[in-house]
Amino acid sequence: MGLGLLPTELVNDLSGWNQRTQCFLIGGVICSAAMTVLWLQRRLSGSLQWHDVPPILMILSMQQFEIYAGSPSLSHGALPILLIMLMAIAWTQERIRLRYACVLIINFLSIYTGYGVFVGILTPLLLIIDCCRAVKNRDLRRVTLALPAAGISLVSIRYFFIITGFSWLHQSLGI
Repeated sequence: MGLGLLPTELVNDLSGWNQRTQCFLIGGVICSAAMTVLWLQRRLSGSLQWHDVPPILMILSMQQFEIYAGSPSLSHGALPILLIMLMAIAWTQERIRLRYACVLIINFLSIYTGYGVFVGILTPLLLIIDCCRAVKNRDLRRVTLALPAAGISLVSIRYFFIITGFSWLHQSLGI
């Protein structure tokens, strides 16, 4: 369950294992993800327009009722959505050190939440692409930050595969 375990345990202890309370927690996280989308859209375009509504409606859609009704678990859908949106915000950070720090933290949390493991596969690729762009632009400072960040992200995903028993996968990938 990764990061989702902490708020789930807290809410379960405080509510006496009331599953409705879990559903409200999940709803709060989904609303936070929707607000994060608005924040991202505002960062990218400077202002909000009418065409910024569909991504919000996709997140708040009742078609996703399973995350509330089936077996409510924060780690199954709501938290990975929020972490993915926060990862997008992290990539838009202008200060390089803060960007890479946020990307690595969110990458780690996404990997160990389990359902966001694909973020752990994409992050090293994006960091290597960022490093290549820095080499092309002759930005040595950015290269010296992007390369270790890519290494740290690879180590994070490698240890996830080892801990979860997918050691055959990391051996076949050579990481």
